[in-house]
Amino acid sequence: MDDTSDQAPRAPSGPRLYGGEASIERIAHLLGLDDAPEEWRVRFAAWYDDHLLVLVGPKGAPALVLMVAEAPAETPAWVRTDRLAIMYKGAGHVPPSVDALVRERAPERIGSLAATDLLRVLQDDPDTRPLPEIPTTTGQEVSNLLTTWAGPDAYAEFFAVGEVQRSQLDSVDLSGAFRFVQHCETECLMQAPHGVAPLVSAVEYPWDNRTRGLDLGFDAPRMDPQADGMMTTELTEKDVIFGNPKRLREVLDQVVAAPNPDEKIIFFSNTCVPMVVGEDVESVVRQYARRSRVPLVYLTVTPKSMYNVFRDLLYTRRRQAEAAAGPPDPAAVNLIGFPDGPLTRGLRDLLAGAGIRVNAHLIPDFSVARILALPGAALNVLYPNRVWANHYAHLTEDSRTPVIEPPAPYGFEGTRRWLVAVGRALGREAEAERAFEAAASGHREAWEAARVEARGHGVALVVRAQETAHLTDPGTTWGIPLVAVLQEAGFGVEVLLKVSDRREAREAAEEVRASAPDPQRLVIRAFNSFETLRRRLRESPADAVLSYHVFDWRVTEAGKNRFSLQVFEMGIEGAVRTVERLCGICRTPFYRRYRDFLARRVDGMPLVPWPGGADGAL
Repeated sequence: MDDTSDQAPRAPSGPRLYGGEASIERIAHLLGLDDAPEEWRVRFAAWYDDHLLVLVGPKGAPALVLMVAEAPAETPAWVRTDRLAIMYKGAGHVPPSVDALVRERAPERIGSLAATDLLRVLQDDPDTRPLPEIPTTTGQEVSNLLTTWAGPDAYAEFFAVGEVQRSQLDSVDLSGAFRFVQHCETECLMQAPHGVAPLVSAVEYPWDNRTRGLDLGFDAPRMDPQADGMMTTELTEKDVIFGNPKRLREVLDQVVAAPNPDEKIIFFSNTCVPMVVGEDVESVVRQYARRSRVPLVYLTVTPKSMYNVFRDLLYTRRRQAEAAAGPPDPAAVNLIGFPDGPLTRGLRDLLAGAGIRVNAHLIPDFSVARILALPGAALNVLYPNRVWANHYAHLTEDSRTPVIEPPAPYGFEGTRRWLVAVGRALGREAEAERAFEAAASGHREAWEAARVEARGHGVALVVRAQETAHLTDPGTTWGIPLVAVLQEAGFGVEVLLKVSDRREAREAAEEVRASAPDPQRLVIRAFNSFETLRRRLRESPADAVLSYHVFDWRVTEAGKNRFSLQVFEMGIEGAVRTVERLCGICRTPFYRRYRDFLARRVDGMPLVPWPGGADGAL
C-alpha cells in the first residue's frame, strides 16, 4: 500500500456549544447590546469550532447573524477590537442607534479579549449545552451533516452521505398510506422545475432507477390526484413577516374534518420558513392530533424527525392485522425492502421455481392494503439497508412472523445464497438449489462473456478512513456488497483511502482487505490532501470511479468515467446486465480522450491548454 507524503493542513475544530441565559446576557453586554431596543436584542449565542455566532433581532425572528472571530486585518469587518473582528449578515440596514451602540461599546468592553475568552463565557455557564448533531446510519460514518457538506475533507466525499440522509423520505412511496399537509410558502413547492421529461438530479440516489430503467423500460409514474395530492398552507410574504397562525388552523380544520374512508394517516410536514421565523407549529399540530380520528404525524426537514413517523402504520396497524388474521401460508414470504415491479420480477420467478409464493411487498411501497396482507406469509425477508432500519424495527417488533435478513441477491453467487437462505428458512432448501441451477443455466454463457470483458477493466472506490463501512457493510450502500460483486464480475478494484496519518491508513486498509473475497487482487492507496487525491485519480489505471455526484469534475478531469449504485441490479439476469452496464461505462472513451480539455483549478474552475503551453481560466 502506498503512503502519502503530502501533509495537508488540518482545519481548526473545537467545541460546538450554545449558551444559556447567563451566556446571552454576558455576550450582549460585551457587544454593547444589553440595553438595545427589544427588536435588536441578543437572542442566541453559540460557539462553533473557532468562532462565536450570535443571533440578534425580534424574538422568534432574528434579523442579524453576528460572527465574532480572530481574522486577518484585511478581512472586511463591521467592528474590530484589539484581537477580534465582528462581522454580520442578514438585515440590509442596521439602525444608526444600534450601529452606534456596537461601534462605541464593543471595542472598549471586549478590549484585548481573544476568541478563547469568549468560548470561556459559554463554558462557565451551567446552562450551556452541546449543539445537536444529526447522527448518520453507522458510527463509522461522519457524525454531523456539516462535516459532509462543508467539512475540511468534504473533497473526499463520494457517497453523498449528507444528501442521502436528508432525502431519505424520497426513497419510499407514501401515497397509498398517507395524506399530506405541508406548511410552507409557495416557492417551497417550486424548488425543482416540473416538466414532461425527468430531470437530472445533482445526486444519483441509489433508490432511483434512471440508469436501470434504460434497460428495463419502467412505465411512467402514476399520477392520481386523489392519492398524490397535497394540501399546503401557502404562506404569503405578509404571513412570514407578521405571522398568521389562523392560516395553519384553517388548513388543519379542513384536513381533520375531511372524509377519510381508507383511514390514511395524516402526514404534516413543517418546512424551513416556519421554523426559521419561530412559529410554534408543533404544539398546534398536537392539539389537532388529539381531535383527529386517524394519527396525525408531525415531521420537520431534519432526518432525525423521520425516525418514528411510520410507527403507527408499521407497528400498531400491523399488530391489529396480525390479531385478526388466520394461519399464514407456510410456503409464502413477504419481501420487505424489495420494490414491487420490474426490479424484482426475476426474484419472484426464482422463488416460484422453488415453490415459494410472494405474499406481499412492503417498503419502499407503503399502503394500508399491504400492511393488512402481511400476516398471510410465514416469513418476512428483509432487504439489508441501514436507511430503513428504523422501519424494520417497527415492523418486526412483537411480530408473530419470523424474520430473516440474508445478504442481498447481487451477482450470480449472491443471488444463489439469497435464494437458498430463503428456501432453508421455509424447509425448501433443495428446491431452492434446483430452481437456481435451472434459471442460471440459460444465462451462464452471457455471464461468462461479460466477465471476460470485465477482466480488462478496473474501477476505483474513494472513501474516508472513518467510512470504510461503505466497503465492509452492504447495509450502508443500499444492500450492495461493492467489493465482492465487482471482484466476482472480474473487475480490478482499487480503493483510495482518505487518511490523517500512517496508523489510520494501515488500520483502514486492514479492515477493507479483511472483508474482500480476494484481498490479493485489491489495490489500496492512501491520500491526505485534495491535491494527492487528484494525483491518485490521474495515475490510477481504473476506467471508472464510483461517485453519487452526477457532475463530478474530480472524476472527469482525471480522464475517468463515473458510475453509481444505479448500475447494480438484483437477480441472475440483473447480474449480467450489471456487468454489461459497467463495461459499457468503462469502455466509453470521451473522458480519456479529452482529459486535457477537462482540467480544473483547485477551486473547480475549468482550465484549457492554450497555444504555447499557457493555461487560462474559462
